[in-house]
Amino acid sequence: MDEKFVDLSFDQLSRPVSATVTKRMVEIHLDGDKVLRFVRRGLTQFLHELGLTRRDLKSLRPEGILSKWYQLGLNTVFSAFRGDDGAYVVYRVTSDKYVPIPHRVLFEHVDQLVRAAGIDAKYEITKYFTRTAARWLLWSNPLSYARPNDALNIYLYVSNANTGADSIRVFGYGEILRCVNGLKILKGASVRVLHVKNAQGVLERVAKAVREVMVKLENEKDLWCDAIERLQHIELTKAQMRRWVNDLLATLPAKYHGWFYRYLHENVDTFGETAEALFQAVAALIPRVENKALHDRLNEAAHEIVALAR
Repeated sequence: MDEKFVDLSFDQLSRPVSATVTKRMVEIHLDGDKVLRFVRRGLTQFLHELGLTRRDLKSLRPEGILSKWYQLGLNTVFSAFRGDDGAYVVYRVTSDKYVPIPHRVLFEHVDQLVRAAGIDAKYEITKYFTRTAARWLLWSNPLSYARPNDALNIYLYVSNANTGADSIRVFGYGEILRCVNGLKILKGASVRVLHVKNAQGVLERVAKAVREVMVKLENEKDLWCDAIERLQHIELTKAQMRRWVNDLLATLPAKYHGWFYRYLHENVDTFGETAEALFQAVAALIPRVENKALHDRLNEAAHEIVALAR
């Protein structure tokens, strides 16, 4: 094969003739001079398929790897790229335990569930960091506070990642209309569905997750609006505001400091020195950060601020 990135299926590979084992790598030399090199996550997944762990590499002999080779299922797939020396560097190993669900099949399935719940909303495809997602606008609830003509849009998000190590995720997301500020809402309404067993079973579990999340979102949407509105009446002393700002700046990389100050000043002009201004500034950053871990930390901070009004 000449492609840079390839999927090599087990039943298409020739027989293994030798192996090399180190603490960080396993190489399988196949008949016909093809070499599979397992490193990092690909190595971990390969060992897992053989019923082994990285700890076993300390005592594992090459003949031990070769003797276990045929324990792999016929549907095992090695996702790899060609290294400079011509070896296939395997970065992912999936098997017949893993069931890929095409994005279109998943999103149309969820779309039928949303429509069956009486919500006529067309979904839009978007990216949620490295994952492909679809979102449905479930409700747009007006917000009555110092910024006129605003609303809290509540979305159902379903994201998909077709890798053996990942899962389908179903969660609620709130977006403030005027400023496109957003946050993942209702932590208890975030459900993971693993790609295991069979496609029908996966879709059935997705349906259960969607119903569970939608019920929680409907039950708490008014509570969220009420809490966000009440934040404008919670005044912060200079010391309290300084403590919040310092904690947030310690979390944020320097490149976001200017953005944060800009959003904070804009919202102080609108809402005064209140928890509302602080919340709106944090929520403005959440959809704009590029790092998932930082996104999650800001989301936690937004929840902590909203908790002041509950």
